[in-house]
Amino acid sequence: MLTILDPEPSNLLFTNIDWNILISTVILILLLLLSALISGSEIAFFSLTTTDLEDPKNQGKNHNTIIELLDNPKKLLATILISNNFINILFVLIFSFVGDHFFSGIHSAVVKFIVEVVVVTFLILLFGEVLPKVYANRNPLKFAYFMATPVKILNILFTFLSIPLLKLTNVVEKKISKKKTEISVEVLSQALELTSSNATTKEEKKILQGIVNFGNTDTSQVMCPRMDIFALPIDKEFEDVIEEITKHGHSRIPVYKENIDNIVGILYTKDLIPHINKKVFKWNKLIRDPFFVPENKKLDDLLKEFQEMIRLIEKII
Repeated sequence: MLTILDPEPSNLLFTNIDWNILISTVILILLLLLSALISGSEIAFFSLTTTDLEDPKNQGKNHNTIIELLDNPKKLLATILISNNFINILFVLIFSFVGDHFFSGIHSAVVKFIVEVVVVTFLILLFGEVLPKVYANRNPLKFAYFMATPVKILNILFTFLSIPLLKLTNVVEKKISKKKTEISVEVLSQALELTSSNATTKEEKKILQGIVNFGNTDTSQVMCPRMDIFALPIDKEFEDVIEEITKHGHSRIPVYKENIDNIVGILYTKDLIPHINKKVFKWNKLIRDPFFVPENKKLDDLLKEFQEMIRLIEKII
């Protein structure tokens, strides 16, 4: 008489495993992790200030790599976006295969597609975008130093894509800018020619032409590059503030909270003069409200706003 024994539970477990699904799931988790690291890198690198990088305490082994990457911020951003897009596309493709297994109980193809889209979007947004960017925003230096070498490798690997993309972007930007302003410039130039007499000197004509170009210039063209901005955190000690101001020599300094993207005010160094000999002083109570300007505002419009502000101050005084 033969007795048929049940297989060992452990053997039964391994027999029933769909190895393709298991491997695909592991790959999805790794891709989600990579997406998080790349997304966090964008916030980390572009949240760094000159003060952060100049501080000797923050200069680790990847310091030069970070400086090198930030020297070409447009190429760095293009590399990060290209890398993240590749990762997310691969994630969606693999998830479509795994989804057929996990959502096999859904018989309607339309409903299954909607469920897969919702789940993929939720996973990518939460774990690949929101959480890593929140962490990187709070720990930009730590995150940037950790990702400096991998991002540098990606920056080299995707050069063949990022360079043409940047050139195309520059061409489009120039064409858009030209369409917006070429009519007004042409009219102003003609007016300049008509109003210029024989008595007008070359220097005067040059000044008038400069005025024409001034009105055609966007604020973004005269903005200080992010890496060159000197700003102070609002919780910095007074002695350190005085030391930094003495070192950089600016008369008006942006003040930020947590990161440089959150500007809360402007510090006028002349306001500190009565308190210069104090060792402890709540300097942040002296900061003034910031004046925010869109980067596409024309300089002549901005100048008019400044003039109106000055007139208002004079009236109040």
